[in-house]
Amino acid sequence: MSRAETFKCLDHSDDNYFMKRTLLTALIALTFGLAACSRKAETTRISIQLPGVKSEQAKPQSFKVATYSYADSEDTSTWSGEISAGSEVNCYGIMVGGPEPELKTNSCSSKANGAEIVRFGPYVGGVPAGQTISIEVKSGVSRRITLIAMKAESGYCTDFHGSGPTEGKISHPRVIATQTLDLSPGARALSFTVPSNLSSLSQIDDCDVTDMPPQNSGERVPPWSNGRDGSILTLTNINYLDKDDAYSSLAGATHTAAAGGTPSSKVFGYSSRVTSINLSSPNVLTVATAPTTSEHLQPGDVVLLHVNSAWASSNSDTTACATDWPRGRWRMATVAAVASSQVTLTKPVTEFPTSVTNAHYSATIAESTPHCAMQLVRVSHFDTITLGTGHALNFTAPEWNSSTNVGGVIAVSVGNLILGAGSTLQISMLGIGHSSSANGAFGLGGYGTGSTSYLNRPGKIASEGGGGGSAGAGGTSGSYMAPGGSSFRPCGTNGASACGPFRDGRAIFGGGGSGASSLFGGGGGGFILFIAKNISGAGAVSLNVAGGNAAYTGTGGGGGGSISFIGRSLSTSSAVYLDARGGNGNTGGGGGGGGSIETAVCNSSIVGTVQQQIGAGAGGTGAGAGVTQSLNFELTDPKFCLP
Repeated sequence: MSRAETFKCLDHSDDNYFMKRTLLTALIALTFGLAACSRKAETTRISIQLPGVKSEQAKPQSFKVATYSYADSEDTSTWSGEISAGSEVNCYGIMVGGPEPELKTNSCSSKANGAEIVRFGPYVGGVPAGQTISIEVKSGVSRRITLIAMKAESGYCTDFHGSGPTEGKISHPRVIATQTLDLSPGARALSFTVPSNLSSLSQIDDCDVTDMPPQNSGERVPPWSNGRDGSILTLTNINYLDKDDAYSSLAGATHTAAAGGTPSSKVFGYSSRVTSINLSSPNVLTVATAPTTSEHLQPGDVVLLHVNSAWASSNSDTTACATDWPRGRWRMATVAAVASSQVTLTKPVTEFPTSVTNAHYSATIAESTPHCAMQLVRVSHFDTITLGTGHALNFTAPEWNSSTNVGGVIAVSVGNLILGAGSTLQISMLGIGHSSSANGAFGLGGYGTGSTSYLNRPGKIASEGGGGGSAGAGGTSGSYMAPGGSSFRPCGTNGASACGPFRDGRAIFGGGGSGASSLFGGGGGGFILFIAKNISGAGAVSLNVAGGNAAYTGTGGGGGGSISFIGRSLSTSSAVYLDARGGNGNTGGGGGGGGSIETAVCNSSIVGTVQQQIGAGAGGTGAGAGVTQSLNFELTDPKFCLP
């Protein structure tokens, strides 16, 4: 249509003038709108000329990245080895962060103290020395540009996107420097100086990056409930959900199934020992107790895999199960299919199937016997749990059984927890982690004689120490007057920090207290993973993994277990009580070591009490205290805190 014809169409004498004018105006607006939408967002291209000679990466290099292990003989990250001199650097990366959520989706941290080192969005990793790093980012204020430096074996300084750095071929990065700038659209050249001595610079140990495989805690599935287990409303004061109880069996409460989801006959807390992993298809597991599809386990369910105990002839903590499955490791996974005793997950359970020895998975659990005790536990995902005024709802699990490898773990995720005045949601796993016997339980624990040879188990003779917690060793006996057990912390460089169950992907049962003659000591505490998106009301959440008190003269108290409490929105009127204390020794028996408590909430501090001290006893004063760790999420973290 010509311009003249257009004006003719708009002749006022035309009966459809106003309609045509409106349509034309809309057409023009749409055209300009589409043009605007097609314009590229305003960005800045950052470039950094890296130190070094371009040809260095191509030269044959004889060095190997050194093997580096922590005090617990386990380094779970992809990185390997440390660098301390600028002359060692031949590979670089750049990370860009900022105040907007999309610039805070990734993070890297240090094992030394668990502290987050850098949070970022876009990044470039694996650029050889001497080249120019270039990255395009959204323009704006307070952009944090962080340069990291590494040492790579020849040919392995390559793009990290998608696959991450190659296992064992690149050193742990050092953070060279961070510049905070306001970036205008266009190009911006930056410069950094690499010091000759890098030993005082922050070292990156673990990263959680959206487009890389997890380096530490396995499948970091979104923590908030998917609601597939429906809702619970309490009707009477006391209500229990024991392992193997169907939701429909709740006598004092009603269960409403999710629309099109899990039926009320679903069983709470199904669990079984994993007896083998298919080495050619490592997402396929065989379990000892076959689930009934309609009641125990079905496709779409989330499960938690946990290594309760492990031992091999060498490096017992790391090699018994698989390279990436040390004792205490847990990961979440989603079920793809269930066929009798075979459970298929949506992702492989291990990245290193050649390191799996299936004979260990079904072996007898005993000290000096190579074994891997991996337990599969279904994670309950409730949409809403509502407790009436003064009501209580108790989730319970049996004591961990070394014959069946079942028990000691509860994992619950709730979308909305509504607590009536004076009500309590309670999970008590006091003394149901590692059990005790006259010879002491085999677990990660303390010692009674002060000898380092007892670091991995409680003492073995009468009137010895209490069981070790996940953070502290058990106390020594009074009758032997030996020095108290020092704190034993199985995570972090040189054992500098206790395991944070969610942060480190490791949760340790408390060790059983030492026995006397044929008498048992107190049992160790278990592992609770409790996740609640929203908690409201004037009630309380009470989680207890304390070690059991010793019942007999001369026996030791059990060690405290592990708690991970994760919340997004927590009302100030709601209280939280977390207890991982060591159990008390009895007349000459040592007190148990305290356990590990980890809290992570988005909006507020926890109101209530947190207890992780050692148990009392004749030698209890020498036991290691437990550890409480606050890992509160940033309010702008899109993975946890934003809608």
